[in-house]
Amino acid sequence: MPPTRRSVAAVTTAAAAALLAPVPTAPAALADGPHTPPEVRAEIQALPWPALAEGDSGAVVQAANELLQSYGYLPEQGLGNIFFDEPMADAVRDYQDDRDIPVDGRIGDETWSHIRMDFGVVGRGNRDTKKVTAVQVLLEHNGHSVTGDGIYGPRTENAVIAFQEENSIDADGVVGPITFRALVTGGV
Repeated sequence: MPPTRRSVAAVTTAAAAALLAPVPTAPAALADGPHTPPEVRAEIQALPWPALAEGDSGAVVQAANELLQSYGYLPEQGLGNIFFDEPMADAVRDYQDDRDIPVDGRIGDETWSHIRMDFGVVGRGNRDTKKVTAVQVLLEHNGHSVTGDGIYGPRTENAVIAFQEENSIDADGVVGPITFRALVTGGV
């Protein structure tokens, strides 16, 4: 029996719907290597986030600054702003307000949790130079020699793998939520 117009239209509609449907991706939790022991995940999740406020300085402030630039809350500043200054405090307030979390201009537990969610997963080939630079700054802060150039190439990937191995994270060279928290908090 030859196809009818109705059957051809139904098949065409179904095919179009299938092509337009979102492609399932691995959840961000799997980005830290699927074989990270649950006790390691729990230990890293229990590490306290650093409390940052206006007047603070250092690598973790610089990484947070890079991420706020990536998320559109600070203008492009170039590499090297290690100071939590008034413009950064204002950017944090705007970020907090947009996420309906308490607005105080400080980066504490709840703000870090949102920063981590917005960070997503960063690995080789990532084109968000600000996120990559934040990873590189945090790797350097944790004793791994990498250049803060915003390029997630072999050197950055190898440094991430080494950091993951040092912290008993299943080493896959990708920065997901567990590796991100370990980088920010100094690891286990």
